[in-house]
Amino acid sequence: EPAAPAAPAAAPVKRLDNLFFIEEPKNISVTEKGTATFIAKIGGDPIPSVKWMKGKWRQITAGGRISIEHKGQDAKMEIREATKSDAGLYRCVATNKHGEIECSAEMAVTKKEEMEGLGDIRTSPKKEGDIDIVELLRGHDPKEYERILTEHGIHDYRAILQAIEFLKREKEMETGKVVRDAQLRRFISGGI
Repeated sequence: EPAAPAAPAAAPVKRLDNLFFIEEPKNISVTEKGTATFIAKIGGDPIPSVKWMKGKWRQITAGGRISIEHKGQDAKMEIREATKSDAGLYRCVATNKHGEIECSAEMAVTKKEEMEGLGDIRTSPKKEGDIDIVELLRGHDPKEYERILTEHGIHDYRAILQAIEFLKREKEMETGKVVRDAQLRRFISGGI
């Protein structure tokens, strides 16, 4: 079987025969003072060691506001009390005797006042871990909200309404005018 062409030296390797990402960390957005959690699942034989980097060079170490866990396939990095300076590109680098692979995710930190009065917009669905309702609904037509929320088992109406209000305000800030969307109003007023 012919060998695959070699990747350019600059491109990070995401998969080797005995070292691969099962799940890559996702881009996240968190408010100042909030908690950001990056999760990756890594497979390999032997089990790889994992390190987290910020940008090209800075290795992240556990301590203070940062906790790092690696159990079996699961690698997790949590940054508490996030500040604007925490924003940026983070890389998850996994290594075993076969080589090194990496993938990256972006972290955005928004100002507290941009989210003022909304409380925590995360809610626990039937699946393990939290889902960010705002991220789930962002970019979808308000007509689709009910279906999307039902599919994810989200029934916390207070959190849903907060997320919708946030998306509405976000859209107003983007366009510079009040959003007058009858479907959105209908959804908020009980058309759920």
